[in-house]
Amino acid sequence: MESIYFKLYHLIILFFTGAHCNIELTQPDSVTVKPGESLTISCKVSGYSVTDSNYCTSFIRQQAPGKGLEWIARIDPADDTTYYSQSVKGRFTISCDNSKNQVYLQMNSLKAEDTAVYYCVPGPPYKFDYQGKGTQVTVTNAQPHTPPTVHPLPLLVTLPSGESRVDALMCVIQDFHPKSVTVTWKAGDRTVSGQTWESEKGQTGLYSASSLLKPDSSVWESDTVYTCEVQHSTNKTTKTISKGESSLDVTLKPPRVKEMFIDNRAVLECIMTGEDEAIKEAEVTWMLDSVQVTDKITQTGTEKADQLFRKSSILTLAVMDWQGDKTVKCSVQQKGGPTITKTLSFGQKGSMSPPTVSIQTPSTDDLNGKSEFFLLCLVTGFYPQEIYIMWQVDGGQYEEGITGEPFWTGDKYSVTSLFNVSKVDWDSGKMYSCSTRHASQERKPYMHIHVSKSTGNSLECPVCE
Repeated sequence: MESIYFKLYHLIILFFTGAHCNIELTQPDSVTVKPGESLTISCKVSGYSVTDSNYCTSFIRQQAPGKGLEWIARIDPADDTTYYSQSVKGRFTISCDNSKNQVYLQMNSLKAEDTAVYYCVPGPPYKFDYQGKGTQVTVTNAQPHTPPTVHPLPLLVTLPSGESRVDALMCVIQDFHPKSVTVTWKAGDRTVSGQTWESEKGQTGLYSASSLLKPDSSVWESDTVYTCEVQHSTNKTTKTISKGESSLDVTLKPPRVKEMFIDNRAVLECIMTGEDEAIKEAEVTWMLDSVQVTDKITQTGTEKADQLFRKSSILTLAVMDWQGDKTVKCSVQQKGGPTITKTLSFGQKGSMSPPTVSIQTPSTDDLNGKSEFFLLCLVTGFYPQEIYIMWQVDGGQYEEGITGEPFWTGDKYSVTSLFNVSKVDWDSGKMYSCSTRHASQERKPYMHIHVSKSTGNSLECPVCE
């Protein structure tokens, strides 16, 4: 009998430890329907044939964050036999289109409790790479909305930088999706022609582009304001510059998880991007609340990044200083230009929700023949999204797991973190801890939740000190 509730580790084992074939399952990202309506999810299979009697194909779902995966349907290609969980039997139908090598899940009389992420997965036995992202199905009477588009943040600088001549203006357009973007240049109210390069896709899946304008020297010297206007989907963003304005861009990065947990330090990095001379002449001032900080500051050398140059000023604070409702400001003064100030604070007062933490562990049957596996730490229901997660073994040093980006669940955030475990260590009774730090905890110790072979799955715990 197929187990009704699969734990999320089952999918993780599938993803990381059982790869022998190049199998890919492609599904739509998300869909919203009203209660009582019907919906069909398609799953395009590559790497094996849906008619191959050696492989079955199943659909599983995760309803609310914090719950395990629920097996809901399976089709056996040997005789087209189908199996269903009691929760969907009579409403859902799984089928195959052999000519298209696709599997379908027809869902009728949908209910609010059918809201979940639906995964198409080969098995049982679950032994192949799982590469699909799942389909988010939302059953609600509310009006559906389009997921937000990532819009570009252009940077406008002079080439070369400084108080002498200006040969060109460069508009660097970073981190946008989808690919299409239009750049318009203006000198005052007059449209002028520039040169824009094709958008390039980066490792993050977001695009970047550059546009160059050679300004008329007399117009530039007259202090005319030049504008780089970026049209992306329905969003329009503009950047302006004139002879007396800054040609620097400043980014203030928050602390990294490793320093927070292992070194008990909060390392903040103020990154300056622009032309070589502007970078060299820039002066940085750090403020902690209203007090200037003059110690524990280091500065990197200038390095070239694409067409521009970059350097950083790094401030190191004690973790408790960063988490004690402090506000950090990085102010950059360019020679002959305005001061640029960037601000960061830990969390947002008045709207905080603490996380609930649980660890998903495998069953004995799932570990048969496995030399290692993954524990999964599921952290749900927190706001704001800044959260830090680390692991410990038997109370030892903090170690990094494989932690995803926080994802929005409608009113709060959730995130998962994986930790690789040796079967030998698990059988020996070692204790594994998932530790989190969030703005809602203020100055309390890190939130810990523990699990071992003898304890099994951890309970959901909103406050586990």
